[in-house]
Amino acid sequence: MRREIQFNRSLHVCVMLWLCLLPLGCFAQGVLTVDSAVVEALQNSPQAKAILKERDAKRVGIDREKPVARPIADARLSGTLQGNPVRFPRPDGSQAMFLPDRFLRLELNIEQIVYRPGIGAARRRYASQLVVADEETRKAQGELALAVTKAYFDVLKAEAGVVQAQDGLAFALRYRVFVEGQITAGVAKPVDLETVKAQVSEAEAAQVTATNGLILAKMNFNRLLGRPLETEVNLSSTLQSPLSSDDPKSATETALKRRPEIRLIDANLIGTKEGAFLAKTQTQPSMIVRGQAAEQTPTALLPETYYALTLEIRIPIFDGGKAKSEAEEARIQGERLFALREEAINGIKIEVMQASLQRTEAKAKSVSASAKVKSAEATLRVAEKAYEVGRGTLIEVQNARRELETALTLFNRTTYDDVLRSEALYRHVQGLDVPENVTPENRKAGKRSK
Repeated sequence: MRREIQFNRSLHVCVMLWLCLLPLGCFAQGVLTVDSAVVEALQNSPQAKAILKERDAKRVGIDREKPVARPIADARLSGTLQGNPVRFPRPDGSQAMFLPDRFLRLELNIEQIVYRPGIGAARRRYASQLVVADEETRKAQGELALAVTKAYFDVLKAEAGVVQAQDGLAFALRYRVFVEGQITAGVAKPVDLETVKAQVSEAEAAQVTATNGLILAKMNFNRLLGRPLETEVNLSSTLQSPLSSDDPKSATETALKRRPEIRLIDANLIGTKEGAFLAKTQTQPSMIVRGQAAEQTPTALLPETYYALTLEIRIPIFDGGKAKSEAEEARIQGERLFALREEAINGIKIEVMQASLQRTEAKAKSVSASAKVKSAEATLRVAEKAYEVGRGTLIEVQNARRELETALTLFNRTTYDDVLRSEALYRHVQGLDVPENVTPENRKAGKRSK
């Protein structure tokens, strides 16, 4: 009986190792990798759609200030009823209409600014505002990608927990049969049967807890992907680091080039600089062309059809200090952004270093947990043998089994944490995003498929 228990535990360990080493190509179609899960989330999840809608709304607001020809046109139709008409005699003796009792007028006005100082600065500010909107979108999408990655490994850890709980229950049930045989043979005491029954109940409760945890982990994963919460989840358990190097220095250099926070601040700096320049140009002359056409009730002084074209040069003389205050405000804002940029660089360096150290720590814990599993298995074998020959107690076997369960739980958690930390470091370095054309095969090389 002890050999059967040992064989089943060894089989469980072999299955776990096989799942870890199974190549990606052996999985059936429909199995999600980390990258495909992130891509699906960025395409379908409500969070991703809200992020894109927010970007579109910002672009609409930015386009209102786009430096392009935007003529202002309006049409006016007016009608007037007034007192008795007023006439006056002409030299030929006829009466000319001076003030009619009914007056109608249809007027069309068009106005266009043809010159305004700082048009180049306005265009550069507009371009920087678009970059800001895009980088804010990338940052939000990256945070979603990181959340999906964590949820992905939460499901894998929960699945491993269910397998472990099932194995623990199977062990408890088999050992109950073994203890009944020992009691029948007179080797064990009847009280041992109650002890092993309690162990079975404990294993059943652990299985329920693990199953509930897996259900919630899958529901959260489906939520992040924009799926119905009850959708079946089939994930690849291939554990492979996406990083080609663990060197924090090179990782930091890459992060400073790719992270959206830096590009966002740089774009804001450009916009602030150009905004300060535009504020100073408010006191400079501008040129406006105004056109007017009208159809109206003719009088002695007004023709039936009227056209006019006006060129206006507008020279601001005094604006109450508005231009000066806006320029000063832009200057202070620029200094603030410089300080924020320095803070962002230091924050990214610490963030990447922290992720790198956490990954190193997770790897060390995984190695330690593997050693603890082997030690706990050896302790359990000794306890089982001692109980089998009547030199040990069932409590010792039970305690050894609990130690093995604890070691297996730690091993499963640290094994997945190792790769999760690697994934987190990869996303922190690459800017927290996985573009849709990145495939698992070329992630290490940092390339994109075409």
